Amino acid sequence: MKKPPLVVDTNLLLLYIVGAVDQSQIGQHKRLTAYSLDDFDLLTNYIDGRDLVSIPNILTETSNLMGQGLHGKTLAKARLGLKLITEQLQEIFVSSKNATQINEFHWLGLTDCAIVSINQVEVELLTDDLNLYGVAIGKEMIAQNFNHLRDPYLS
Repeated sequence: MKKPPLVVDTNLLLLYIVGAVDQSQIGQHKRLTAYSLDDFDLLTNYIDGRDLVSIPNILTETSNLMGQGLHGKTLAKARLGLKLITEQLQEIFVSSKNATQINEFHWLGLTDCAIVSINQVEVELLTDDLNLYGVAIGKEMIAQNFNHLRDPYLS
């Protein structure tokens, strides 16, 4: 049975792209200090062969976060990596007006509410954000908490 397309949340998408460009940045980049090379390998294996879906909010946040720790050629390569991913994925637009109608908006935020708003399309969400994961599960989305995947090798 074919797995549903995968939505990769911002921090994990950042890890995926930056790790592909320069693994020495994992653990060094401001937003990647919580991750290791093992995490990058686990993430890469999880994504491999999957169709990807995203929303403009995730892609914009990822691009902006790249600039908070990468510079020069490494930043240019990471942005090229993001460009290549956007050329291969299905992008779904969720209006901010619709996303802010989600009851959890006041504490979950715009991007996460936009993510849970795409549940009319069968996708799987991969996130390490416990709040987003809980809301997604509550809204009957297929969701995977990346930290649950990490548990076996972190124990």
